[in-house]
Amino acid sequence: MGERFFSGDQFIFDQLHEEIARQRFQEEYAGYRVTDGFYVLPALAGRLAPAEFRHVIHLDGYSAFGDGRHATTRMCLYMLESYLVSMGAAARDGLRFLDAGTGTGILSIGAAMLGVADIEAFDIDERSVESARYNATLNGCGRIRFAQSDIAGYEGGGYDLVMANLLSDVIEANVGPLAGFVAPGGVMIASGISDMRRGGVVSLLEGHGLRRRHHMSEEGWNSYFLAREG
Repeated sequence: MGERFFSGDQFIFDQLHEEIARQRFQEEYAGYRVTDGFYVLPALAGRLAPAEFRHVIHLDGYSAFGDGRHATTRMCLYMLESYLVSMGAAARDGLRFLDAGTGTGILSIGAAMLGVADIEAFDIDERSVESARYNATLNGCGRIRFAQSDIAGYEGGGYDLVMANLLSDVIEANVGPLAGFVAPGGVMIASGISDMRRGGVVSLLEGHGLRRRHHMSEEGWNSYFLAREG
């Protein structure tokens, strides 16, 4: 039956299929714990998060990567939360934050909920940027500045905290610009690094002036907390 569709009809069919899947995700999924402090509810789910969670992120996670269920996103949010709660509110408010490859925007939204005011985020995919902007607005985080860009073409630097939840290949190919975003005394949380590639990726990051401070591993994926000397 599908062979009789013209290309335009197939596009409409695919779009309809995606919309049905999205609605089922929003209606049926009850939400999930990401860290001890963060809980994610699908957008428009009409449910409440358990009372013990301090931060609830309402998320349309269907249109981009990073809904909080993947190990790489969980570890990033855990490291981000641990780092930010260790400092005072004034220090958090004064940080410059960059989310490279923002996906759904979940990490930027988490940073905003934890008190970071100056947040920039970008993604190479236009649809991801639109999704992240929508999610940020849904959570009252409209001050986050989103842009469509690749890593090499993004004009910025001097960030106190850089999130790089990316695949190993992407980090390796862009290690210079990524490391260059980090200010003296700043930190990077790098994730999406597979067990097979972690040695090479970390060596490259350290070769660009970043030093390992903490490491997490889950389900064959690795996240690193790295710092640049002040």
